[in-house]
Amino acid sequence: MRKYRHKRTEPHTENEYSAELAVGIPGRKRVEITDKKITHIQRLADYFERLNIERYTQLLQKPWRMIGLNLVSGMARGAGIAIGFTILGAVILYLLGRLAILNLPLVGDFIAEIWSYVNQVKDMRIY
Repeated sequence: MRKYRHKRTEPHTENEYSAELAVGIPGRKRVEITDKKITHIQRLADYFERLNIERYTQLLQKPWRMIGLNLVSGMARGAGIAIGFTILGAVILYLLGRLAILNLPLVGDFIAEIWSYVNQVKDMRIY
């Protein structure tokens, strides 16, 4: 482990400069910082940059923008669920119709009941 002094006359390397900044906080006890700790701090800083923490904190400072974005994303999510469920339901009904044509003994009666119920509901008119 190396000890870093606050004042240096020789040029700094990136690790030494980072360590000197961390050690040189006024009113704090001086600590020894190893190269291993510096690399961990640098990896943590890179990780936070990849997370876009800066953009997130800017968004938190503008609550109306965040409300608007959440509203739009919620509406898009709801529309996607509705469309997806409609397509899935149509595919299931189509497959049930095809299974009813096969006239399987137990499954065919059940499917015929469901099919007749769906047709009754479809023919209903609500005023």
